[in-house]
Amino acid sequence: MSKMDTDEDENLARQQGGTLIKLYEEQTVGCSLFQYEDILFGPYYLKLADIGKNLKAIKQLKHRPDDIILVTYPKSGTHWMSNLLYMMTSDGPIDKKSTIEVPHLLLDIKQLENQKAQRIMHTHLKFDRLPTEHVENGGIIILTVRNPKDVAVSLHYYSTGSVGINSQLSWSAQLKYFMEGKVRFGSIFEYLRHWNHVIRTHNYPKILVVYYEELKKKPVDVVRHIQNFLGLKLNDERINDIIARCSLERLKRDSNDRHKRHEPLSAVVNKENKTVVYRKGVIGDWMNHFTVAQNIEFDELMKNKLSDTMFKFDYYPDNDAPK
Repeated sequence: MSKMDTDEDENLARQQGGTLIKLYEEQTVGCSLFQYEDILFGPYYLKLADIGKNLKAIKQLKHRPDDIILVTYPKSGTHWMSNLLYMMTSDGPIDKKSTIEVPHLLLDIKQLENQKAQRIMHTHLKFDRLPTEHVENGGIIILTVRNPKDVAVSLHYYSTGSVGINSQLSWSAQLKYFMEGKVRFGSIFEYLRHWNHVIRTHNYPKILVVYYEELKKKPVDVVRHIQNFLGLKLNDERINDIIARCSLERLKRDSNDRHKRHEPLSAVVNKENKTVVYRKGVIGDWMNHFTVAQNIEFDELMKNKLSDTMFKFDYYPDNDAPK
């Protein structure tokens, strides 16, 4: 990263009442994060929103009975699930619909305040940062989770490919910081522990947990489960049409087409102006990146952090699962 970039980000961070955190590799700044209160953001958020103002506006967002809030840790299927929910709750022929960029609760709060149609919104924020009225009224929350090993790999490629983040960290350095929680939105382990605590202690009536891997392996079953949770009645033909319309290939193509037609958000494209939101989307890509030593250390960390939680992940494609 250039000194000019980090100096500009430091000034913006101070203006917003936060701090710029520099992540080093061999005495060189490889990436930076913007810390506001207890939240870590990518530095590009500084150019997209007044973070403090928007966090307050989120808490004050008026509740509507049909609001759906999708919560995810980054790189856990956010855009895929967003579009599935959009298609499931929309009328009309599926083949006539375009996939969309579902509003981001933090960045698109003004749009959401004025939106007339049903609101599906996504966020990486924790439970205590969600709209007060939504929580008080038991509003719909769908938590989508993905195995942390594949999240680590996906986040590395997203961070190094995106011109908005422009990470220069190697895989080894990125994994180290990931395990320490020095990444956007902090530790995935603390994020999962937080939601585990919410689900087990708050007696909240409308939280559905969806596993990324289960959605990949049994999409029809999972979509049916989601529709039952939402009180929808979709026939099998429509469910299959929705799944096909939201395939990774279609989502990636649609995203690239949108970037060609409009000025994209700088954080979600690479230098060729192509999306970095979607990459492989497979289960088990971590096996192509983790060394034996890294895997042992990561497994020990997960055991310490997640063994007493409700979350049990699938790390392997069916044909690669250990016997």
